[in-house]
Amino acid sequence: MSEHSTKPSTVDDEIDLGVVFGEIKRLFISFLKVILSIFFFLYKHKFVLIILLVVGVVAGYFLDKVLKTNYRTDLTVVTNYSSTDYLYNKIDALEAKIKQKDTVYLEQVFGSKYDLVKDIEIEPILDIYKFISESEENKEIFKLLLDEQDDVDKFLESHVNSYNYPFHRVKLIIKGQNHHKTITNQLLSHINANEYFTGIKDILIENYKQQLIQNKEIINQIDNIIESVIKEQNSSKENLKVSINENQVIDNILQKKKDLLKNDGFLRSQIQNQQEIIKKIDSNYALEYNEKITDKDKKYLLPLFLISLYLLFYLFKYVISKSKRFYTP
Repeated sequence: MSEHSTKPSTVDDEIDLGVVFGEIKRLFISFLKVILSIFFFLYKHKFVLIILLVVGVVAGYFLDKVLKTNYRTDLTVVTNYSSTDYLYNKIDALEAKIKQKDTVYLEQVFGSKYDLVKDIEIEPILDIYKFISESEENKEIFKLLLDEQDDVDKFLESHVNSYNYPFHRVKLIIKGQNHHKTITNQLLSHINANEYFTGIKDILIENYKQQLIQNKEIINQIDNIIESVIKEQNSSKENLKVSINENQVIDNILQKKKDLLKNDGFLRSQIQNQQEIIKKIDSNYALEYNEKITDKDKKYLLPLFLISLYLLFYLFKYVISKSKRFYTP
């Protein structure tokens, strides 16, 4: 009885496998037909496709020359005299004026080439480790604020925290590869022409210079004292009794001179680094900017577009012919 019951099952399995393999074979043959059809189509239309490729490359090359593409300029700046809020407000106002196409205002800022400026934005250059290491208070504030935030990255990049970072990146989108340096120099000159911050700068720079003068006078006095002490020691034979005290005084004086020289270096660096309210640290001009498809290299984009259009035309034609056959009684 069992022999009779297993035979139909085996036959059914063989039939099912035969159907599956037959279907796979049919799909594979259909796939090969499609590949061969595409190959024969490309071969048949090879001259037209080559012409479209050449025409697209040549036309795209000349379009890149004639139609100016947008490029990006990056400025790395440092803010002095607590001017971070001022800088961000200025950039935000410029961004709004560009969108409003306020030509009078933009010409005052960027000069005669103002119409080439398409966009502007600013972002802090994150340096959270420097901020934390500056003081224990900063570390505690950072921990407290961070505990209340869900998105750490968003919190660090937020406008509120921009004050805690000394360096910032200003991005300018400018049409064409020329005039980038002129436009950015005009921008920095305009931002730095602020009476309030200029007044603070002049007072502090003058204060630094006066401190340098005072330090120089004190150093000269120290040199004179040391010189006189050495002369007294050389001329007096009884200096052995007071040599320990005198040496202690000389050590203190020399340490004072060392501190003053160190302070001189700090003051000179402050004078050098704080000559501008917003000081440019680095700049990269005319970088590639491919945010939009139209900003990409047209000598590659145009031939691809022409060939795709040609292929789509024949695909549409093929679909129409097939649909007519399908609906024909």
